[in-house]
Amino acid sequence: MFIQIVICPPFFNNPVNSREITAGNQDTVILHEMVHIILKEWKDYGYEWDGIHKKY
Repeated sequence: MFIQIVICPPFFNNPVNSREITAGNQDTVILHEMVHIILKEWKDYGYEWDGIHKKY
């Protein structure tokens, strides 16, 4: 059985900076949000050195 999840880009770990969409990360943000829509999965997951975990 496979489970599909949406992994947040690393810069989402800092909420203040994640709102600052720049030319360097806007494509990543758009693709991230498209994956939420395509998979119909609204939960965000992040990854750190200790593995994948649910965000917020």
